[in-house]
Amino acid sequence: MHLVRRILIAVVVTLAIAFIGIAWVAPVAMSFYASRKAIPVTRVLPTDLADRSISQATGKRLSYLGHDFEVPWSDLDESKTELFPKDNPHKTMARLHFRSGLQMLIIAAPTHTFADELTKEVKMSPGALEPFSGLEPPFLITNS
Repeated sequence: MHLVRRILIAVVVTLAIAFIGIAWVAPVAMSFYASRKAIPVTRVLPTDLADRSISQATGKRLSYLGHDFEVPWSDLDESKTELFPKDNPHKTMARLHFRSGLQMLIIAAPTHTFADELTKEVKMSPGALEPFSGLEPPFLITNS
């Protein structure tokens, strides 16, 4: 009986060590494998712009959701412009359609909205998110 018990304990401990080892080694091994098999565009490094001049082309000055900005296109189709949420008078998102087929999405959310939603979704405290985001509570996300 003692021999069977010892063998069973040895098997359980060996399997536990193997599973823990796999749990630690497999992600590292897979990341090395994925980095070797990545498509070439993932290895492109940022470089300085060849032309730093500012375009003098005519654009259009727009104002949505309390923000003023200029876009380089002048073919805005205002009949297709959508503001969201549709059932709320306080709009936080706008989708602009241009006749050329381009679309632009503008989001103007109150401060902390992204971080608050993320911490609710992941069920973690805002302080626990700090090491991953680089943001210190209270989160400060500014429009630059």
